[in-house]
Amino acid sequence: MQSKDRTYQVVAIVALIIGVFALSIGFAAFSTTLTIKSAAEVIPTQEPLNVKFSTSNSSYVAGTVSGVDAGTVTGATADAASLADTTIQNINAKFTKPGQSVTYSFNAYNGSSFDAYLTGITFKNVDGSSPAATKVCTAKAGTNPASNGVDEACADITISVSVGTHTATGSETSTEIGTHKLEAGQGETVVVTITYLNGTGHGHEADGDFTVSFGDIELSYSTVNS
Repeated sequence: MQSKDRTYQVVAIVALIIGVFALSIGFAAFSTTLTIKSAAEVIPTQEPLNVKFSTSNSSYVAGTVSGVDAGTVTGATADAASLADTTIQNINAKFTKPGQSVTYSFNAYNGSSFDAYLTGITFKNVDGSSPAATKVCTAKAGTNPASNGVDEACADITISVSVGTHTATGSETSTEIGTHKLEAGQGETVVVTITYLNGTGHGHEADGDFTVSFGDIELSYSTVNS
């Protein structure tokens, strides 16, 4: 009787071992790996950079600005200039003698959420000028350029643009300008100055009327100071 019980116990243990082994094989057979691949794309809904001319330094306001007599010799007059968006036009000074000067002051306003760097100031040639030139003087009817000193007087008429603390009298790139930054939501003063030079080597006068045409001046801003 005891021998039969021992045989039963051995069989039971062996069966249990086989059962565990089979169970472990079953779990290994159903293992797997899950992979998640993801990506995202951002498309801004606003204009990336939004710098415009403005009559205000705290917001964008279109309008007109007046030229101011600012020379060592008084008597200059100027037309009112109009500005809207990225253009100011009708800047026009009227001189009667050397030493006079006119300034126009307005603002560049950065209405975007990005800082803007001034990366270029370009003095373009007068449209249709031949040879190409950034300044063209034209004697009015009845005035001879050679005999009345128009060419010499023309050389004494200059234009410059100041953006914040930086002043340019000719085309410049970011290398000359440096790290000039206009912060987001801020404005800075832009001044255009037209001068009839006087003093040593200057002060030439013409005894006839003439006009002076300047090419456009372009200010380039970027989110990167390249």
